[in-house]
Order: sequence, then structure tokens, then C-alpha cells
Amino acid sequence: MPHEALDSVRRNALRSPDVVIGDRFGASADPAVVDRIEAAFVAAGLSVIRNAPFAGAYVTQHYGRPSRRQHAIQIEIDRALYMDEARIEPRPDFDAFAELIHGVIARIVQIGSNELPLAAE
Repeated sequence: MPHEALDSVRRNALRSPDVVIGDRFGASADPAVVDRIEAAFVAAGLSVIRNAPFAGAYVTQHYGRPSRRQHAIQIEIDRALYMDEARIEPRPDFDAFAELIHGVIARIVQIGSNELPLAAE
């Protein structure tokens, strides 16, 4: 997300959020799933808020059906963390940020994996 998109929430927070998780205010994903996704970002040292300024759009509304174990979450990451927005170029520390995000993704993909049946079952 563009860094400037956070202007509305920055006024009310001590620290500008790095990540916005949108779950349509709980309608598109089970809170336990969203808690674990948030925990993955926080464990990586990133600050997270939910549903402001982005609560999720068409995809989360259309596909999120927590009662059917279909969870849809929109994740917005502040572009200023990985790119110079004025020049539209990666920041010098882009590779380090990419590695950090890789670790977050690795944690997220584990959510529910021990609860899912194998394809052959």
C-alpha cells in the first residue's frame, strides 16, 4: 500500500503501522486465523493494525466464508518498508526485507496445516 494511505491512522497511533490486515471486521475470516496471521507479522518485528484504512474488498467479501472454513484476508504492506516510492525503486535493504517477509509467509502457510487431511486420505 502507498505510505500515504496510512496518514489517517498514523494520527491516532504511537507508531505508524507496517501492515494492515483486512478481514471485513471479522466477516471474512475466523478471528483465530487472523490472530495467527497478525502474530506472524508481529514476531517479525512489524506493527499491525486491522481493518483501517483497508478492511478488505471484493475478494474477501466474496470468498470469505469462515463458517465453511474458507478464510479470506487482505494484507497490505507499507511500500516505504521496501521501496523508495518517489523513485519507484527498491530500497538498499530490499533483500533483507524480502527475507523477513519470506519468514512471515512461512509461518502463515503453516496455519491449519496440521488440521488438514492429506489429499490421499
